[in-house]
Amino acid sequence: MKYTIISNKDYANSGTKLSYALKQSGEDCECFVRKPSKMGFKRQLFADVGMKVLKKRIYESDVILYKGDFGVLPKEYFDFEIPKSIPKAVMFSGTKFLNNWEQKISELESDVKKVFVMRPDLRFKKEFVYIPHPINCKEWCPEKRIEHKKIVISHAISGESQIKLKGSNSIKSIVNNIKRKYKNVEYNFVCGVPYEVAMEQKLKSDIYIDSIGFRYYGNNGVESLALGIPTFIEICEEAYDGYDGDNLYPVGSGPIDTCKGILGFQLEMLVQDKHKRELWGKVSRKWAVKTHGYESVSKRLAKELKECLG
Repeated sequence: MKYTIISNKDYANSGTKLSYALKQSGEDCECFVRKPSKMGFKRQLFADVGMKVLKKRIYESDVILYKGDFGVLPKEYFDFEIPKSIPKAVMFSGTKFLNNWEQKISELESDVKKVFVMRPDLRFKKEFVYIPHPINCKEWCPEKRIEHKKIVISHAISGESQIKLKGSNSIKSIVNNIKRKYKNVEYNFVCGVPYEVAMEQKLKSDIYIDSIGFRYYGNNGVESLALGIPTFIEICEEAYDGYDGDNLYPVGSGPIDTCKGILGFQLEMLVQDKHKRELWGKVSRKWAVKTHGYESVSKRLAKELKECLG
């Protein structure tokens, strides 16, 4: 089987990572990205490979997967016709899709055979297929973490536009209260720095807060979980129903569900008890490998893509 992933900007590198995951499982997959992004990862850009190479690859593909909230890329982005005979799938990932999913779905043509989403709460808006964010768990492993004299609580966002979305001001206030009580606690707020710098800062963390109010998590949360860092995330109620009949977030595994009202209490328990931090870190790592690891994600996605062929 030959799969081609096409993305407009490949935000958070998820299209490229899906391609890597499928390749590691022995599938023939390439990802092509239209616009460059500041985030790390080597990408195959339209401008670099050229339309001739892109056309050849697409024409040889069994299934085309469009990745990103854009949906199917407009025809004017290509200098050739993409045959309707090639089955297509789309994968939506973020809040922009959540806010106008009905319009996005109505715009899809009949040759789109499947709709994937990378947030479990999106799946419940219609019968979409949930595919978790993929991560290379061999690269993001606990052994790479950096020891620190203080207990470092971290929170990271890609830019100031996410401060309200991720509840950053509330998180700062809650952690500052903890700092006043425990002098061995340090708050590490990472905002708008290059990807490599953000990675280095995350490796110093003992506890990570992805978000409150956002009700799910993206690349940052997946990385901290894979590193074996206890990770606080406010999870939407719909996500508890999981997929394939499984509970995505059983009590005592994966992300630590939280909200503004209880985050301070939860943080204090972990600050007081190193054993609990270590235990929850091991559980988080195990869950991340099972749910978000390349092998797990690629098997699920390859199965779904094959079904596009009928």
